[in-house]
Amino acid sequence: MPLNEIAVHVPQPGTPLLIAVSGGCDSMVLLDYLRRSAEWPLLVFHLDHQLRADSNQDAALVGDYCEQHGIPHSIQSCAIAEVASANGMGIEEAAREERYKRLAAYAEEQGVEYILTAHHQDDQIETILMNKARGAGLSGLCGMRTQRPLGRFQLLRPCLGQTRTALRKYAEQQHVPFREDSSNLDTVYARNAVRHELIPDLEHKDPDFRSKILAESAAAQKCIDAWDAQINPQWQQIVDHAEITTLQLQNWDTELRRYFWRRLLMHLQLPISRLHIQRCEDLLAGANSRRLQLGNMQLIKNPDAVAWIRDEDNHFNPTAFEGHVQVGDCVFDKSESTIEDPSTLGPQQAAINPQAIKGELVLRRIEAGEQWQALGAPGHKTVMSYLSDKKCPVQSREQMVVVADDLGILWIPGYTIAERARIEAGANAMMLSCDSNGFMGR
Repeated sequence: MPLNEIAVHVPQPGTPLLIAVSGGCDSMVLLDYLRRSAEWPLLVFHLDHQLRADSNQDAALVGDYCEQHGIPHSIQSCAIAEVASANGMGIEEAAREERYKRLAAYAEEQGVEYILTAHHQDDQIETILMNKARGAGLSGLCGMRTQRPLGRFQLLRPCLGQTRTALRKYAEQQHVPFREDSSNLDTVYARNAVRHELIPDLEHKDPDFRSKILAESAAAQKCIDAWDAQINPQWQQIVDHAEITTLQLQNWDTELRRYFWRRLLMHLQLPISRLHIQRCEDLLAGANSRRLQLGNMQLIKNPDAVAWIRDEDNHFNPTAFEGHVQVGDCVFDKSESTIEDPSTLGPQQAAINPQAIKGELVLRRIEAGEQWQALGAPGHKTVMSYLSDKKCPVQSREQMVVVADDLGILWIPGYTIAERARIEAGANAMMLSCDSNGFMGR
């Protein structure tokens, strides 16, 4: 495939592009090709992983090229070995995560939407083989996409149709400077072992090996595209509401559902493996528990839906309720007034007996095992049981903000007040309001 096919996979001319450039042949060729076209404003990002004694020379080469051609750039460094050790990760995984994290941060800083890498056809074949080896299924067989989301950015791989040989030939013809990474020969790294040992062996046994695996990948991609066509019409609503109905999940066949879990875990930036996907399946089936912790995220199965919340969304420090208080996007108010008929109040309002308040009013989360007696209830029960009886979803119960005093909860917005806070018609009342029904604080 001629190199001019690269332009097919990038946005229209004039769109700013951020290129991840290592200093190796592939990324330097991508940078040089796009620079010579002069149709796109370019920015360059380089991360020195500090894994080789001479890695600073890669950074120098990239910096010099950008200075020579007036290309804005960011040269950064990070001790990847230390990051990997501190987080219990492999070197390759830690390098990839740190690189993408910093790329996204630089793109945010520069206001750029598109991030480009120079992954090519040979990289694709290596990735597919590595995915097959770890049992990644049909999604793994597809390999890398030409375009995929990276947070709020778009990650583009315009060279996926190019071979390593074609890129090297361009570098020779155009005298593109680049550096050879000596670690690319070290077969202690899994990808290098695939590149230098497994693929040559497979090609020796079957000269058509490359075309066959790429054809297999293309067929897998057609299947994935068909699954996406079923999921996409609902995807944004699912993401916005952070839940999907159990009925929808159960209506999908197993393969489509497992693909959905994989796509969801990728969207939530959580670990993806057969084990993680099976744990999602077990949650849906009711096996083990109704709650699944994955990384910093909890998946919660309710009777009608599976929802997810981040651990940090559950954190909320008790806040003194003094007049007008904003919590997240919600506003709580309190005042004193005579109440003519408490039964006419809506779920976002409450009238409580001022004499029932013991200590100071606070806004807080529901405490583990906390009990209360709801208005009109014959006795006490746990607050969570009360909310469960009211069909309140588990994730809503855990994120809910309530009004309480020293003795416990006085009002659950969207539901009712405590029996001890009951007030008669015509009495002076403490009036409470919340501008969100069944408020879930974040």
